[in-house]
Amino acid sequence: HELMAMDRCLEGLAAYCIQCAEAARDRASRLSDPDLIYRLEKAASNCAALASGPPADFYQALQLVFLSNFTDLMDNPGDAYSYGRIDQLLYPFYQADIKAGRLTPEEGFDLVCHFAIKMWMEQSSANLTVGGVDEAGDDATNALSTMFLEAMEATDMTLDLSVRLHAGTPDEYFRTTTRVVRKGFGRPSLFNDEVTIAALVKKGIELEDARDYAPLGC
Repeated sequence: HELMAMDRCLEGLAAYCIQCAEAARDRASRLSDPDLIYRLEKAASNCAALASGPPADFYQALQLVFLSNFTDLMDNPGDAYSYGRIDQLLYPFYQADIKAGRLTPEEGFDLVCHFAIKMWMEQSSANLTVGGVDEAGDDATNALSTMFLEAMEATDMTLDLSVRLHAGTPDEYFRTTTRVVRKGFGRPSLFNDEVTIAALVKKGIELEDARDYAPLGC
């Protein structure tokens, strides 16, 4: 029964993707601005593709993450929720696009900025987690860890962003974090990996799982 319910939820998400694609095409057909038309047609193409298959690139992965969490929000309006470790989740797609020449860092940053604005408009209690260690305890900071911080800085969107820091956090990433903190948003929230992971292990959580923690809401 649980698997059947999950299947129905995914069917609903696929139907919603198709509706979003149709709405984007309809809006594009009534505009004259070539940049907006391109964005809407690209969004329509991405949504249509996601209705029947996995994301093929960073743009689609970012779109799917937003839509899947947004549909959960429709089921539980007003609740705080978490995107989890967004930089770890999306980095393989970003890295593949950069290596293949399908995406430049500047284009990736533009997408993340639009994501930040859209997400803040929909729900302020949607936590994003960046930085920290991986399952082996090694530093997991990547380009997207910094990009989400800088997107918050550039857009002035007070995202519910959680930054995980540890003894091996790169100095440049630490400086970026403190620069954004100085803007006075009250965000990002800072979490000490050494203390938090030890506390989770003390509660009986396996070390590898504890290292993959992500805060929720406050």
